[in-house]
Amino acid sequence: MSQTSPGAAVVAPRVAWLRDESGAKRRVRAEGLVIGRAAGADLVVSDERSSKRQALVRPGAGGLELHHLGRNDTTVNGVAIEGAVALATGDLIEVPGGSFLVQLQAPAQRNRAEWLVQLGQHLHRVPRRFRIGGGAQDDLCLEGLPDEFVTLHSAPDGLLLDGGGTGVSIDGVEAEPESITILSAGSLLRLGDHDLQVRLEGEAHGHTTQLGDLPTLKSARLAFLPNGADLTLVVGRERLTCRLSELRARLVGILLKPPTPLCAGEFVPDEIVLPGVWPRQPDRSHYDVNTLVHRLRKDLLRAGASPTRFVERARGGGGTRFCVDPRSVVTVE
Repeated sequence: MSQTSPGAAVVAPRVAWLRDESGAKRRVRAEGLVIGRAAGADLVVSDERSSKRQALVRPGAGGLELHHLGRNDTTVNGVAIEGAVALATGDLIEVPGGSFLVQLQAPAQRNRAEWLVQLGQHLHRVPRRFRIGGGAQDDLCLEGLPDEFVTLHSAPDGLLLDGGGTGVSIDGVEAEPESITILSAGSLLRLGDHDLQVRLEGEAHGHTTQLGDLPTLKSARLAFLPNGADLTLVVGRERLTCRLSELRARLVGILLKPPTPLCAGEFVPDEIVLPGVWPRQPDRSHYDVNTLVHRLRKDLLRAGASPTRFVERARGGGGTRFCVDPRSVVTVE
């Protein structure tokens, strides 16, 4: 226990708990936690010597604080307090009718790289989804650009650019229309008359996560519905689900359960995909498959999955695969 003082250079804990005599733990949230006899207290004690509001525990500027509010004593480590004191791990709070051990969890260390884009002298951190354009609904509004011109997605295996065509170039090369492109640290992204530099914070030398370092795809389940399907992916401890339209559902069904001798995870030629997705439209071509793959990747992006990791188009087209391995459990129903 230490008395609070103005300007104390103590970082507030990310998580604080009060552990009672039985071993149960109560979390202390930002609004604080009231201990007392009143029915409206957060921690209710039954001893008549306790005031209706005996004590308040809350995060403060310098760390976790205990405020004495009652008539009778509130003690910390056996010492009666007045006003407010700072708390540390292992401190024992005692009020009439109860005792609580303070347990503080230190802030988690940031070990994950974060993506940023630099525009002029300013850096803009890229959250999971970051829209750039000229509209009021865009996250970064730049003069001369159409609404929702491009969207950046921060994914486990890189920063993804959704959008391309006239006015969009990466390192001097025009991005393909209706494309999803992986950006690297140091890439120069030009949008109309604006230049943005891609930056990576938190990993040395701009190194990005490799695919082998990412959580394993444990299972992929495609459940067909009357007008589409639900695709569920279990990646590490995370479950991702997205609703697919009928054509995209057919595509994923063929990729996850291709005709023999092909297996899930292998490239399925367009000659198999085309009649499977469009059985009565022989005029369809690999351009239609490209468009369908792009739309499928957008579905995966919205579900929180990295589309470049799961859906791969062969170089030059001609084949597509859903990236599963022999350890993945694949179900099509």
